[in-house]
Amino acid sequence: MRDEWKNYYKDLDIPKTWENISYSNDELPSFMYNKFQVWIDKPDSDKSQFPNRFCVMKLDDDNQTIDDWFLESNNFDEVLNLINNQEK
Repeated sequence: MRDEWKNYYKDLDIPKTWENISYSNDELPSFMYNKFQVWIDKPDSDKSQFPNRFCVMKLDDDNQTIDDWFLESNNFDEVLNLINNQEK
C-alpha cells in the first residue's frame, strides 16, 4: 500500500471490520467487507481521478468482481448503508 493513500481516507471513520486490500499497483486504496470492494478517491474533488469519491463493486464467493460499479457516490453514509444492509 502506498503511504499517501492514508490521506485519501483519514477524514472517514472506516469500520474496523473492513479489510484494507489496497496494493501499491492499484489506482486507489480499497477496502473489502460483506462481499463488496470499496474504492476511495481523494477528498479534494479537484484532484480526484473519478467523478465520484466512492466506487463500490460487488464480489463473488471467491472475492472476484462480479461486474462494473455497483454504486458510485460522494456520500460515505450511502456506501455504509448499502454494505451494512446486505445479507452476509
